[in-house]
Amino acid sequence: MIRNREYKLGFMALLAGLLVVALVVPVTAADREVKESAPASATGTVMIENISGSIVVIGWDKAEISIEGTLSGDIEEIKFKTGKKKTRIEVVYPKNQKHIEGEANLVINIPRGSELEVECISAFIEVSKVTGLVDVSSISGDVTVTGECESIEAESISGDIFIEGGAPEIEIGSISGKVKARGTVSEVEAETVSGSIDLAFEKFLGLNVESVAGDATVKGDLSGDG
Repeated sequence: MIRNREYKLGFMALLAGLLVVALVVPVTAADREVKESAPASATGTVMIENISGSIVVIGWDKAEISIEGTLSGDIEEIKFKTGKKKTRIEVVYPKNQKHIEGEANLVINIPRGSELEVECISAFIEVSKVTGLVDVSSISGDVTVTGECESIEAESISGDIFIEGGAPEIEIGSISGKVKARGTVSEVEAETVSGSIDLAFEKFLGLNVESVAGDATVKGDLSGDG
């Protein structure tokens, strides 16, 4: 499959513990609007980082990346760096501050064939219409991916994971959240500790399901050599 999720989930859990002192609390101050765009490769890599709020990523047919949304509280800026093959979008929060207030709620349009990487802490992530590789993770936010992708890797510590559509390879996991996936023909690896797993596919090319204390429900045929 895509990579060692057990190691990654363990690292995310450690990071969550270290970031307790940086708990983000939304404030009521007026939001600041964000609207930026720049040309981008139709098959490049897009990397997005945020702490709190929401990240909605939508694939489109333009060779361009567009960002719209709002920032609040202590957020300083959005770093938006584009290159020939890689774009990085980072929500910048104050450093060396025990308590951070505010959140970023962004809608980001990217070329649909992009390779997408999103990392958040307490923000929820929603991805649709992206056909390249999708790798998304949030520590306490929910993660949703819809559409047909080249591959999907989605993880959360306490948030729920929902996949609809699929990819030849799907790797999903959560420690205490629910894991749910719907699709056609895929190789699937799903893991949780105390949450539930619910998988329904027309056919599994390969299947690996692990749960410590949660229920697992699997529906679908297994390929003859799966």
